[in-house]
Amino acid sequence: MHDGELAYRKGCVYEAPEDNQLNSLFVTNHKMDLDDEFYQHFTPLQETQTGTPKNDPIVSSVMFQLAQRSILGQRKYGTTLEDNNADDFLQHFKEELMDAILYIEKIQSKR
Repeated sequence: MHDGELAYRKGCVYEAPEDNQLNSLFVTNHKMDLDDEFYQHFTPLQETQTGTPKNDPIVSSVMFQLAQRSILGQRKYGTTLEDNNADDFLQHFKEELMDAILYIEKIQSKR
């Protein structure tokens, strides 16, 4: 690492400067182009808050559920979402949205 180079860590969330179009950056790997000017202005979200950041149990619950779904999906389909380039993901998305509409209709019909 060079002097002055930011060391982004995988799994951390970084806050964007106020004039940036994005609110935050989630680091998913260590291969980000740190020389890219875009990334030079992000600061660790934990450093921008006063005191120690609290763990949000809602966020933790969703992260855990996503991890569980990933494991089940890998067992069922024998691949990760990242490695699966054969499926029609727009079709999957459309079908999931149609299911969501049915669930909404079901809940509304009970009122």
